[in-house]
Amino acid sequence: MTTSNFEDYKGLIFTPTADAISEAAARIDEERSGEQHGLYCRWDALDRAMLKYWRFRHVTLIAGMSGSGKSYFLNMLRQDFLDNIDIVYRNIEAFTLNEYEATGVYYDPDTKKAGYPDEENLANALYYPSASLIKYDNQLIHKAINKGCIHKVICVHFGYEMDAADELLRGASNRLGKSYGYLMSSQWDKKLKDYVKLTDVETNSCKEVLESFRNRKEFYIATTGNLKQVYWTVEKIQNMYPDHKLVVSIDHTLLSKKLDERNDMELQSATALLGIDIRTDFNAMFIPLGQLNQNIEAEERILKNAMHYPGKKDIHCGSQLWWACDNVLINHRPINLNIHEYGIDGLSTKHLIHGAMIKSRKGKIGNLWFKEDFNHGRILSAVKSDFRVN
Repeated sequence: MTTSNFEDYKGLIFTPTADAISEAAARIDEERSGEQHGLYCRWDALDRAMLKYWRFRHVTLIAGMSGSGKSYFLNMLRQDFLDNIDIVYRNIEAFTLNEYEATGVYYDPDTKKAGYPDEENLANALYYPSASLIKYDNQLIHKAINKGCIHKVICVHFGYEMDAADELLRGASNRLGKSYGYLMSSQWDKKLKDYVKLTDVETNSCKEVLESFRNRKEFYIATTGNLKQVYWTVEKIQNMYPDHKLVVSIDHTLLSKKLDERNDMELQSATALLGIDIRTDFNAMFIPLGQLNQNIEAEERILKNAMHYPGKKDIHCGSQLWWACDNVLINHRPINLNIHEYGIDGLSTKHLIHGAMIKSRKGKIGNLWFKEDFNHGRILSAVKSDFRVN
């Protein structure tokens, strides 16, 4: 029995121990059943840090400097969360595949085992991990990583810096392994002394990839609004799709319009409360993107290797958001600060993205490593040793 059983009660909702025990026992049974109740992403180490996968009713802040790739990162996360249908591409000429990384070992997301899902028919196939594609019989097969999730999922993205078409073009860029500029026929070729124009074949490939996104349920909100409007929008979409789970994201928190908030600090505090309301009222996942402050750019920090790693104090108005978050991840590209030897290990910063998981209520805190490959529209999994100089 909860307070929802009481008419005219105006206090806060409370849950008796007996009800909480039943819910806790149900969660144990759910997870050991083998059913997938959360969402996987392409970066296995990040899934492990999140305690197997990304869970609903969680708030995860992703922070970073401008140019750190956090919007790219979020775009890829949303692609993964909606990745629930296997896709076969037949116009494959435009795909960038790194032949040197091709391997005969494929990690099947369905069985969680190495090997092809159909050993007999795909025995001679090649798997390209960075593209999540299997090449077989002059076609490319993309195996969905979240088709096992028991929930129907909708992403609701408040992207105030990029419209819906550009978000989809970023997704196509990632899948094809071509830069956004290349897809826009706007990539300068020094030898040709001209912009490279997409061929007809490449255009067909790109449009096939865009078409493969058609069945994904995602709503884009590019019009900046205040936080009440954000809540009402989420509420409307949830009412339209009551049997779906929502993943709500904001890029970024400082771009929401102020209503009663007088400054950035109050806006961040209100965003934290919004995250709690969205998590509680809709059982949704909430992912806000945040900025770093100027502390990370201090000369002393740049010159002392032991002070390179980002922390809580580097997040702009971080204390206001911190308490509401289940997880806090800072994605940092030290090369943007002209740092070439990173941390006490003197890691090479070429292509390095440091993911500092500085808070995780139920998972693991620690350091994650990614490789920037923006020329191919991708952020790749990496390990620390990939960046060691010697």
